[in-house]
Amino acid sequence: PSSLKAKNESMTNSKPKRQHMSEVERKKRKEDGIRRKYDESWNELFQRLLNFKAKHNGSLDIIFDDKLIAEIENNSTGFTASQASHDKEILELREWCDQQSRTHQRWLRGKKIAGSWSQEKCDKLSSAGVDLTRWRMRRCEKKWDLKWEKQYEKVKAYFAANNTLKVKESYDYSLYRWSTRQRRLLQRHLEGKPVTLSEYKLKKLTELGWKMEDVSRRRTPPRINTAADEEAIWNKNYEHLKRYMKENGHMMFSVKDLNHDELLLMRWVERNRREYRKLRNGEESKLTAVRMRKLNDAGFIFNPRDISVNMSFKDRWEARLQSLKDYKERHGDFAFRQEEYKLSRIITKVRVQYKQRQKGIHNGLSDERIAQLEEIGFDFYRGKTPEVREQPRPWEERFEQLLQFKEEHGHCIVPQSAGSLGEWVKKQRAGYKLLMAGKPTNLTHEKALRLSSIGFCFDASSRFKGKIRTVS
Repeated sequence: PSSLKAKNESMTNSKPKRQHMSEVERKKRKEDGIRRKYDESWNELFQRLLNFKAKHNGSLDIIFDDKLIAEIENNSTGFTASQASHDKEILELREWCDQQSRTHQRWLRGKKIAGSWSQEKCDKLSSAGVDLTRWRMRRCEKKWDLKWEKQYEKVKAYFAANNTLKVKESYDYSLYRWSTRQRRLLQRHLEGKPVTLSEYKLKKLTELGWKMEDVSRRRTPPRINTAADEEAIWNKNYEHLKRYMKENGHMMFSVKDLNHDELLLMRWVERNRREYRKLRNGEESKLTAVRMRKLNDAGFIFNPRDISVNMSFKDRWEARLQSLKDYKERHGDFAFRQEEYKLSRIITKVRVQYKQRQKGIHNGLSDERIAQLEEIGFDFYRGKTPEVREQPRPWEERFEQLLQFKEEHGHCIVPQSAGSLGEWVKKQRAGYKLLMAGKPTNLTHEKALRLSSIGFCFDASSRFKGKIRTVS
């Protein structure tokens, strides 16, 4: 027995003692195990990618061919077993490469990523021929494709309504610019030149009805106007400006409300203002003394910022009132519209000023102007008409109402749902609490005694316990 005991003691002493790990060490070991598994899986897939590249003559173009990927996804059944296995491998490697691109973009932005990522992996993928910026480029392409489709549908609707593909500049300037660019790109494609449009977009443009004769531009030499021709064109626009100012009473332009001739007139006005700035800065200008005299006689405003300054307060209000009338005629109401942002801001400002007047704050919105706005049907409240709050009444009048309530119901416990009297009773209870706490309040000791003399309940919660607190 003694030898057996010695043997057991020697075996016990030879066993290493178990060390208890802290929570931090246990968490770190767990993360290291997850990272090790992720790295093993990553190396396995990367090796599969290298083997696939070696089988296809050192190229990965087949993986990043979007058209082929779409065909494989649409025709995933009906192939032989070997073909199906090959297509499955293409899809798996393509998905893995896209995932690496997304992880790389998150890593560059300093965001948290699953597993581990390092510069070494970036170098390996780049050397293998994987474009790590591809995922971001695909996101941008998708975003621009959606915008392209939206503009294409607009042109299609314009063609259905007007039976022409030539969008007018005054109809929608952004759509006019987009359609002009698409015609030029289609022209280059039909001439055999490279373009940035995909085959899908070129096919849709052709199906819409654009042909070579529609998109081609005539190669005619530019016409050189003589001094007499330029003077005749200037005088023609000058007479147009005088007619416009006589009809409208001003020379302010809003692009969305102009026709083609008025749009050309607006550009002519801008050109004369540019020439005036050149003349003021001592540069060579086409604005002669004769033209300056004519423009001054017509009341031309060379600085657009001076338009509101040169108009009197009355003229500015009349112009604003007329613009509100036109707004009502166009839309039938005074709702806020983003496409007419400036005028909608004026409508909002008028409503704010009206609310200030209701509170007794004086501003530029006089009673006369309110009457003029009411004549054109201006709605001063946006959305639902708010409930008009009752003006505060004197304390004695409310006290008399409370006495009448007690005669009808036999008590002074007025519910808050009873209207303005219920709100007043609630304020008296709140004032009593402040009075007892020694804090400032409108409820005096005299008023509190008068309320107590008629059996007023200062503590509404105590009525459920059968206790009504009064002032002695």
